[in-house]
Amino acid sequence: MEQDNARDEDIINLVNLKFIAEHYNYPPLTIMKMRQENKSFVAICDEIQQQINPDHPTGAKKQYGKMKKFIKKYKSHMHIAWK
Repeated sequence: MEQDNARDEDIINLVNLKFIAEHYNYPPLTIMKMRQENKSFVAICDEIQQQINPDHPTGAKKQYGKMKKFIKKYKSHMHIAWK
């Protein structure tokens, strides 16, 4: 059973590696080094996006922007006191 889990994790890591490398046209060895530094694939994507476009919102900034859009869209349907 443990071998199956290890294989599953390896497959997931390889798929994520291939996706990031091809999507961002980024060297796979560099991504592998980032993984060895215990960076998550999400953190790696954020870092690459920041390198490609420093003005691109990532991480918390991105989530805050999505939250603002959601609140703006549904504010009239919410029964919350807004300040």
